[in-house]
Amino acid sequence: MHGEKIQSERTRILTAFLSGEYDVLVCTGVLGRGLDLRCVKQVINFDMPSSVDEYIHQIGRAGRLGSKGLAMTFINNTNKAVFLHLVEAVQSHGVKLPDELLNSPHLSSQQYEREHKRKIRKRKREESYVNRENLMDILKKSTFRRRLKDR
Repeated sequence: MHGEKIQSERTRILTAFLSGEYDVLVCTGVLGRGLDLRCVKQVINFDMPSSVDEYIHQIGRAGRLGSKGLAMTFINNTNKAVFLHLVEAVQSHGVKLPDELLNSPHLSSQQYEREHKRKIRKRKREESYVNRENLMDILKKSTFRRRLKDR
């Protein structure tokens, strides 16, 4: 089922799925929002959505109302930027992730990059405070800049 199907055909397909005529329903993001499908036991995303919010809406089709379900998502180089956010969102809901995922080089590199950026921001903030240790350095930089400007 996809967005190019006419609404009557989508309705017919969905009705057949809900009645048990179809065991499997293959669709695009057209099924991602607005439908409460209690009979869905598994969702497979072949393309990771561009945001974690959209991912949650899509996998939310499985395991509705406290029943158990399985969600599987393929992540590639195009959408790996959301990988760290995805892991954090899923873990915050108590989902245990496989070791292969937690030991992924993408996850490690994104965690390292985030920590590196945090340290740089912290250093810049600390350098912007005037204190006893950095007062002379700040004055020297300011004097040096004025001399360059006056030339």
